[in-house]
Amino acid sequence: MNITIKLYRKITSVKTWRDTLLCILFYSILWLLLTSIVLTIFHRENRTLLWAVDGLYQHYPAFNHLCSYVESLLNNEPVSWFNLGIGPGLDVLTTLNCYDFTDPVSIIAALFVPLSRSVRYELMIILKLYLIGISFFVFCRSIGRDNGIYIISGALAYTFSGNVLITLTRHPNFINWAYFFPLILAGAELYRRRKKPGLFVISVFLNILTNYYTYYINVVLLIAYLFIYAISELITSREKGQLLNTFKFFINLILYGTVGVFLSMFSMLPTIYAYLSNTRVMQRTGYLDSLFRYEISYYLTFFSNICSFSEGPHLAVTGMNAVSFTALIMFLLILHKQRNNLKYKFKRTFYPMLFIILLLFLCMPIAGSVFNGFGYATNRWSYALFFFSSIVLVELLSFFSDMDKRSCIFSLIIITAYVFIVYFFLNGNETHITSMGLITLILLAFLMMITFRLGKKYKGIIILFLTVIGCVFQILFLYDTSYHAFVKEHISVDELVYREADSSFDSVLTDDPTFFRTAKTSLIPSQNQEVLEERHGISLYWSIIPKWVYEYYFTFELPDMINPCNVGGVDSRTALMELVGVKYFFKPDNIEAPIPFGYKKIAEKPNEDKNELYENEYSLPIGYFYDACILPEEFWGMNPVDKQQAMMEGIFVDSIPENMRMLDYKSAIKDISYKIKNINDVELTDDMIKSKETGGNITLETDIPSGCEIYLWIDGVKLSGDKGICSINVSRMLNNKIITQSHAPIHNQHFAWPIIRDGIIYNLGYGNEGINEINIIFSSTDPISYKSIRILAVPMSDYSEKADKLKNSGLKDVLIEADRVSGQINVSSSGFLQFSIPYSIGWSAYDNGVKMELIRSNIMYMALPLEEGEHFIELEYHIPYFKQGLFISLATVIIFFLIQVFKFFRRNI
Repeated sequence: MNITIKLYRKITSVKTWRDTLLCILFYSILWLLLTSIVLTIFHRENRTLLWAVDGLYQHYPAFNHLCSYVESLLNNEPVSWFNLGIGPGLDVLTTLNCYDFTDPVSIIAALFVPLSRSVRYELMIILKLYLIGISFFVFCRSIGRDNGIYIISGALAYTFSGNVLITLTRHPNFINWAYFFPLILAGAELYRRRKKPGLFVISVFLNILTNYYTYYINVVLLIAYLFIYAISELITSREKGQLLNTFKFFINLILYGTVGVFLSMFSMLPTIYAYLSNTRVMQRTGYLDSLFRYEISYYLTFFSNICSFSEGPHLAVTGMNAVSFTALIMFLLILHKQRNNLKYKFKRTFYPMLFIILLLFLCMPIAGSVFNGFGYATNRWSYALFFFSSIVLVELLSFFSDMDKRSCIFSLIIITAYVFIVYFFLNGNETHITSMGLITLILLAFLMMITFRLGKKYKGIIILFLTVIGCVFQILFLYDTSYHAFVKEHISVDELVYREADSSFDSVLTDDPTFFRTAKTSLIPSQNQEVLEERHGISLYWSIIPKWVYEYYFTFELPDMINPCNVGGVDSRTALMELVGVKYFFKPDNIEAPIPFGYKKIAEKPNEDKNELYENEYSLPIGYFYDACILPEEFWGMNPVDKQQAMMEGIFVDSIPENMRMLDYKSAIKDISYKIKNINDVELTDDMIKSKETGGNITLETDIPSGCEIYLWIDGVKLSGDKGICSINVSRMLNNKIITQSHAPIHNQHFAWPIIRDGIIYNLGYGNEGINEINIIFSSTDPISYKSIRILAVPMSDYSEKADKLKNSGLKDVLIEADRVSGQINVSSSGFLQFSIPYSIGWSAYDNGVKMELIRSNIMYMALPLEEGEHFIELEYHIPYFKQGLFISLATVIIFFLIQVFKFFRRNI
């Protein structure tokens, strides 16, 4: 009994490092208990921690790539910083940086090589969840809080809040802000109180290294924190020169923050370049109705579900621990009670004030836009609300003397009124989850009031117990199948095993010694699947891609463009597949999708999808030679289909050498007439389409000529209305049987990630001549304006001749190593050697040992001008601005070290 009392006192009053470690141990036990509940729910449903959307398409492929790097380095094998398998080929560091590619926690998890990569991915997620509470503990100690029971309560309430739990598995790269934010604040507080900048500098450095986006949000939150602190100090302090001291503190903190930024420049500088080179910078989209108010449903959802889980509009995630919410109500009552005492008001209610200010930010779209880099309004940053509400729970100890019987009664009345309003007057938003949240809130609030009035010796442990109960309910609200059932949005164990074991047609692909790319029909979501299978593909789904890569897909009006960072491929178009180097094409037998011209079926896998493998008999090497150029004004004057066909004969560059032959392109594309056979629930005019209801459709009838690749072109398509998105699905039918299908989204600025198209062109496949029907279906009732609807036929009779010419004049004896490509070529005239690699300033080219300048060609590729004769070509890749960033980082380390040495000797002289 004495040991128990002594242990309780040590946890209650943290004085030494031993006490601190004891508290962390106690927190770890409770964290393990709550985490076990999460894992038990997933295990019971046979699910992994891998979210079946972005987790599967982005985060897991990025982590898988990190594991591959770690394993290669451990085996003393070279690694490549330009990966030809990330989309059509992208820089590894700048593309994967926002997916924790340089995150120390992810690297630690990746080092557990004996474990499978999927298990290491889950380990990474669990480690991050644990660090959230530890960072909370560090912050509380930095501001002098020593009641371990209350710190543990706050840490658990923060760690298992709705925002953290929903972000944890959906976007593990974003969960970093939840533990870096307390560390950055702790670093600022330690410098303010003890003039020790070390933690602040290290936290800034690690946060940038881990994820620059989360660092940006944490900086905005830090500015808000320091601004409110400065106001409270100026109002309450009676010291002379307080304004000057506060100003000095801010300046010094900025300088030390700059040190952390400069330390990370080896990673940050290349990333800044990549970010500024992408197409999404400062894009004003999403909620556009007002800068200062959302739609009423947004506020009602948040208000109704604040203590139960809800993923409201604009990513305003609720799920506050009921104990934290009750503590906030108590603080507001104390604030009212002491309304005439400014010093009390600002000094002792600093964190509730921060919560209220951030709550006001949450109510305004302009704040969501600022936190999202001045883009579309989103409230991913709302984790800060849960952080400060948990700090309020810790601060509760300081207000024991202020919580009289009257305050407890009023707190309970306010909470009861809140429950009453939500349940009876906002029943339009009332759900099963909301009801359980209200019951949990009123129950825990009542028990807290009893604890404050009757609890004496072990009041803290009772509050901790109630907090744990609140955490359990939050976990159930989010994951359990009886409530929100978020667990069902995760990929099952069986499906993950199937995906990892089934690399389609490995035996065929591994026997091919040449460089090649693979593609799947765009009807299958295959984003970044090639990264998992470590193949060279063409689809990509990454937040940051070069703007010229986006421009390439945009120019050809591809339906595969889901949004500016998600492109499924090149619509299986024969010419575009050729130029990007696709040799093998996958298509399930049960999917009606076009097979490019010149692709022959070579294998079939009798799995559940009956996957078929096709080989391109005209496939090009990684480098192919053009002896003719397309004039820029002629190129931009062509329609998109003519552009792609012209690139089979000539190269498009901005600056043409004098001795180059100009391509005399003759379009063979034919416009095919059609008649409108049926119109169902659609108003159609010469320039406007409006579906009366979802699923309205138009059927065209046309006579398809033989030997042609067929395209449907909706030119000048623009979407009106405020829904922001409409999907236009197209199917081609012969004898009432679907031959091919395709679909494409169109957007306007109301969509968060819009592609404002000039038109859409659908590849409807090769052959199947005769009377065909083309059915066009609309998913939205918003009006769509357009210029024309055309059916184009591209004769393929001379395609083999054009492809063979490029193939036979291509790069020979190709050797592809880590960040190096080499080969030989013999040309009989001046021209350009184009590589099926996206342009990057990181590439350097050498022709017979002489450095040459690479230029951007055919919109996204890179090419090397060559004169007649034999050439030995070498390409080498270096991460853009990495050397400059590394120089700044190393210089910062040296200068910072010298300054510290100087300070040491000055103190000891």
